[in-house]
Amino acid sequence: MVTLFLVVQSWTLGPFTKPAGANPVVTPSASSRFRSPMNDSTVAWEEYATFNPAAVAKDGKVFLLYRAEDATGPRQIGAHTSRLGLAESSDGLRFTRRAEPVLYPDTDAQRQNEWPAASRIRASSRPTMACTCSLTRNGIATSHGSRSPHRAI
Repeated sequence: MVTLFLVVQSWTLGPFTKPAGANPVVTPSASSRFRSPMNDSTVAWEEYATFNPAAVAKDGKVFLLYRAEDATGPRQIGAHTSRLGLAESSDGLRFTRRAEPVLYPDTDAQRQNEWPAASRIRASSRPTMACTCSLTRNGIATSHGSRSPHRAI
């Protein structure tokens, strides 16, 4: 038997209560379609999985940046092409997604870091979002190629 003790510090937030029926706020969707510029085909870009969210609140809304994987590879996390989606909420519980990803592999200068010809990759993952003092939203993600991970801003 394992006993866990909760130590409350003066700097901690909470306690929090999980709202009933509101989770998960973003789930996979086989109906989301996107024309991939890498191979000029239509893909269900968030069919297999949605995870790794990052959120920021601004002007009374919550913006959720999340990783989504298509279902083009083996049925396991990380074996598909990832793209980053963006969803918006006025209450932080019910989100409306954008129809297309906001960050995805493209035929640009980062192609070698995102889409090696020999294999499928995890193109965009681990989103992080922050607001600067001027309230400009900045997103950061990791792109994986055949060599090593790279940060994308």
